[in-house]
Amino acid sequence: MPYKINWYIPQRVIHAEYIGDVVNADIEAISREVIPMLEAGITPLYFIANIEQSERISANPIKNRQDFAFVSDPRLEFVISCGYLHPIASFFMTIIRQTVSYQHKHFATFDEAIAFLKKHDPSLEPSKDTPHAISG
Repeated sequence: MPYKINWYIPQRVIHAEYIGDVVNADIEAISREVIPMLEAGITPLYFIANIEQSERISANPIKNRQDFAFVSDPRLEFVISCGYLHPIASFFMTIIRQTVSYQHKHFATFDEAIAFLKKHDPSLEPSKDTPHAISG
């Protein structure tokens, strides 16, 4: 399974990590897993698509644009991507942005993405209730 998806911060920040070669089935699976997470989350929610460990994206952007409909969910404040954005992934994201409205930021590294979130939403600071919250 070349992806992992979990709560980076419970009920606030969803972290999807793409590993190795990413294919259509991976995109479809993540889409199915994200919906219940959005329903269980506390707004505002954030989705991080971490492609730092992806080697190749061999998914069909036309087929998968409907799988990314979740990015326009009003509970999501930002969709954040991080990692090297190779030309195919960039093309893929352009197609998705043209068909689905959402706020997106891209960063070179996961640490930069987390720094942005920490600055953008101070409620993500650590507390006894959110032990995995962003600390710095």
